[in-house]
This record gives sequence, C-alpha cells and structure tokens, in this order.
Amino acid sequence: AEQELDRDRATIYANEIAQLRKMSRTILKSQISLDKVILRLETIKDFGDVMNVLAPATRIVKQIQAELSGIVPEVSHNLSVIDEMLESVLVEAGSFTAATAPISVADREARRILEEASEIAAQRMSKQFPELPEAGPEASADPSSQRSDIR
Repeated sequence: AEQELDRDRATIYANEIAQLRKMSRTILKSQISLDKVILRLETIKDFGDVMNVLAPATRIVKQIQAELSGIVPEVSHNLSVIDEMLESVLVEAGSFTAATAPISVADREARRILEEASEIAAQRMSKQFPELPEAGPEASADPSSQRSDIR
C-alpha cells in the first residue's frame, strides 16, 4: 500500500501489524512463563520448597490468565482451574499460615520470572516479525508530486 501511495491503507496495515505483534508477544510471553512454572514445579524436591515454588507460580498463572482473557478465553478459563488447584495445594500444605517473609520472596521470584519471559519473548518477536519501514522524507511530500516522479 505504501508503494502504491495509499497512505490510509498503509496506516491500517501498520496498525494491524502492531496489534498482531502485541498479541503474539503476550501469547509468547505467557507460554514462556508457563514453561518456567512447569519446570519449577517439576523440580520440587522436598516439602520446604513447596511454598517457594507454588506461591510465585500462582501469581504468574493469575497474571497470565488476566492477560489472555481477552485474547484466548478458553486458555484463560483453563488457567483459572489450574490456579484453583495450585491454591488448594498451598492451603493443604499450610503455607498460608506461614510467615510473611517468604511471600515477598515469592513476589520477587514471580516478578523475575515474568521479566525473563518478557525479554525472551521480545527477542523471539524481533526474529519472527521484521521491523516496519520508517516513513522517509519523501513519504511526507505531496502524493501528487510523488506520482509524477514515478511516471
């Protein structure tokens, strides 16, 4: 559309591409975060690690559920079920009666996992989606003069 000097269509395409990138990044970040949560859950070795692993896992699952609710509602619902199961395990383990210090550690851990996933998603997105061309000085010129140059 840009080459045909149809600025309106080019703008629409650029906006659509931006939305696709945003959705793809959110989904990719969610996938990476969930993969990290799964890995951490698989590596629980003793009962003492349950609080340190499950607390940030539930926070991550809740955040991803919220992010995906408008994009992929079915996945969001399934994450809600998973979150309920994780919280049930936490309650049964008695972790909610534990001291509050591990909770702040869990918050930091959850934040770190989400930041790592965001960085990885950004790297993958830059590889998968090429950058849009910048509008050069000739793009801001009068379209009728550009058409005469093309002929």
